[in-house]
Amino acid sequence: MSYALQSIVRELSLSRPSESLDVEVKTTTMGLINAVICTGPGRTDLQYRLHMRYEFILCGIEEVLPRLR
Repeated sequence: MSYALQSIVRELSLSRPSESLDVEVKTTTMGLINAVICTGPGRTDLQYRLHMRYEFILCGIEEVLPRLR
């Protein structure tokens, strides 16, 4: 699963030729990350949410987030 999460984080760090497409892809990708963390088991299981957040941190999301703001 780590490879899949790395791919998601990598998508956030890429730039696209069109700025509007870039914003749309990054917004959608952040929505996907939020859905992975907060839905399904994450709705009721705090340990699951913390684990998924930690997995994204290990994949380097903390380095990408400041560039998105």
